[in-house]
This record gives sequence, structure tokens and C-alpha cells, in this order.
Amino acid sequence: MRGAVPILRIHDEEAACEFYVDHLGCSIEWEHRFAPGMPLYARLRRDELVIDLSGHEGDGTRVRPVGRGRRRPPTP
Repeated sequence: MRGAVPILRIHDEEAACEFYVDHLGCSIEWEHRFAPGMPLYARLRRDELVIDLSGHEGDGTRVRPVGRGRRRPPTP
């Protein structure tokens, strides 16, 4: 059975690659773009660690502000 692969949102591809590849020692397994100039989606690996990086918006990686969770409806 395979584990879940987290998708981490990135805003700066160069900074993300510098951090994950140069600093943490991950390797890039593959990269995907729908067309030149489109956001990057990439899979990185280091030993058993596997993460996906996404420059896309609207793919489920939106950052939610702290304290803005769902509220329960008032009790009658």
C-alpha cells in the first residue's frame, strides 16, 4: 500500500527548487506544465519522502486563514 503524497503550494519556483533540492537534498522525479509559461507541477523525492509541488491555483492547495473554520449553527 502506498502512502498519501502531500501537495505543497509554491509561489516562487526558483526559491522552492533552491530550498527542496539544494537545501533539503530532494531530487526532482518529474515536472509538468500544460504549456510553456503555465504553472509548474512537480514531484520531488528524498529516500522515502515524496512530495508534490504545485504552482497552480484552485487545485485544492489554497491556504486557509487561521481561525476561519466552519462555525456550528446556533443551538435552538
